[in-house]
Amino acid sequence: QAVALARAVDYVSAGTVEFVVDADQNFYFLEMNTRLQVEHPVTEYVTGIDLVEWMIRIAANEKLTLRQDDISAAGWSVESRIYAEDPSRNFLPSIGRLTRYQPPQETNNVRVDTGVAEGGQVSMYYDPMIAKLVVHGENRKEAFAEMAAGLDQFQISGVQSNLPFLQALVRHDTVLSAQMNTTFIGEEFPDGYNHETQVSEHIELAAAIATVAHYVSEMRYATIGSRSNTRNWTAATKWVAVTDGESFPVDILATDFGHQVTTESGKEFLIEHVWKPTKRLFRFALDGENLTMQVQKIAMAYQIDYFGCRSTFRIFTPKAAQYNQYMRKIKSGESSPYLKSPMPGLLVEIHVEAGQQVKAGDLVAVIEAMKMENTLRSERDGKIERVLVNQGESVAADQAMIEFESEKSIS
Repeated sequence: QAVALARAVDYVSAGTVEFVVDADQNFYFLEMNTRLQVEHPVTEYVTGIDLVEWMIRIAANEKLTLRQDDISAAGWSVESRIYAEDPSRNFLPSIGRLTRYQPPQETNNVRVDTGVAEGGQVSMYYDPMIAKLVVHGENRKEAFAEMAAGLDQFQISGVQSNLPFLQALVRHDTVLSAQMNTTFIGEEFPDGYNHETQVSEHIELAAAIATVAHYVSEMRYATIGSRSNTRNWTAATKWVAVTDGESFPVDILATDFGHQVTTESGKEFLIEHVWKPTKRLFRFALDGENLTMQVQKIAMAYQIDYFGCRSTFRIFTPKAAQYNQYMRKIKSGESSPYLKSPMPGLLVEIHVEAGQQVKAGDLVAVIEAMKMENTLRSERDGKIERVLVNQGESVAADQAMIEFESEKSIS
């Protein structure tokens, strides 16, 4: 069908024909773009043909040396687009400096197309795509396993990105079984995707990795710190990993190839690794499977990014964990009287003024960012106290734009 379309209009050069496929494998024409699109590496992987090279050769009036019957597909390819977007804010764009940008290593089956580098700036003026991660496997299962591994190793800091969402997506049963459709994201994640609040079946493993990271750090401190003169000092073997009020008591033992962590329930994790505290990527083997988590020491805690989730653990001795239960919990404050910008951008419209009464859902402002206009609506009924920004100004993420009259002043 695609070839017939190109012939019907005497099209010369590379192009992209899009179809939509239904549950019965019937396909329907959507559109044709007279250029290569971002998905072209998938075609290159399964056909072994360099499409960009041939687009240039055709422009130079060279003749094609292949016929359609000469082209066949081999294996399976998957592409993930890495965007500077915040899944927890319904995929709104994020700007800032890439303080860390380290993609996975490229191989015959892993390809990274990108136009950014560590230290570069992601601005509000351009498309928020950072990179494309493209993989190839002998079949769908192998390709998705390769993609999951590549995403786990992709390191981005300085801006929010959709990496955690993609990590979860390529492990989702609906996606792996090829049962997703165009309503998938809206049905599965109606409020966006917040990797810090996701409940993970792997949280015990994440707690084990955090404990290993702490144990290794303690042992390192023993050899280079003030304890180095203490004879036969060693790190404790009983610890409690605590996150969001949930505790994971564990025993840890050093092995010839890493560490063995045993949970209170009796589950054993034999973690083979050579991780050092200077590394963010924690690569390890578990039950014959090679896995990667990302570890960051933040103050007294260990932030673990794993398989599309994030958990932050504090590691205590059993006695300290008991005392920690009595620490005063910080209560969240009252709701803010401000309407804040959810993203950086240009304020192109402002629809309210001081003294105006608004209802929840009323249009308040329009912000333009990364080629998109985003409408801001009031989240409550109330009266506008002040408008803190002017039309035409650039606003930052979380900048206060509108101040509502407080309930105390109203009463």
